[in-house]
Amino acid sequence: MIEARVRVAVDVRRDSHKDKPFGGLYLSAGEVDRLLASPATASHLDAVAVSGDGADVAVAGDGADCVDGESRLLGVIRTFGLSGLDVDLLLAALAPDVDVRFNQLYGYLHDDLTRRRVSVGLALELAGVSSRSA
Repeated sequence: MIEARVRVAVDVRRDSHKDKPFGGLYLSAGEVDRLLASPATASHLDAVAVSGDGADVAVAGDGADCVDGESRLLGVIRTFGLSGLDVDLLLAALAPDVDVRFNQLYGYLHDDLTRRRVSVGLALELAGVSSRSA
C-alpha cells in the first residue's frame, strides 16, 4: 500500500527532477529505481487493507508479528478505532523506521535529501487526500 503510493508519487515527480545541477545532493532516476527495485525490509507495511471508515480491517502476513493470534498493527487499529486514513498516515510516518529505503525516497519526494521523514503534505498526498480538503 504505502510502497505502491510512493512509486506513484515518484513517477509524478520524475519530470521535475530531471537535469538537476547539484550532482551529489539529489538522487538520480537510476538510484531511485534501484531503491524501488530492492527488496522491502518490512513487507508488513503493505499488508494492511482498511475500509474508509475503519470498520473492515484485514492484515495479511505470516503471523510473525502476532500477539495472542492478532497482528500488532490490527490490534492498534482496533484499540484506537483508526480509520483507513488514520492507518495510511500512520504507515507513512512509520515507514522510514521499518524500511530504510523510505528515508531516501521521502527525501527525493521532498526534493531535499535532508528531509527523511514524511511531511504532513506528503503524507496526505500518499493517502490520496488533497491538503486543501484536510
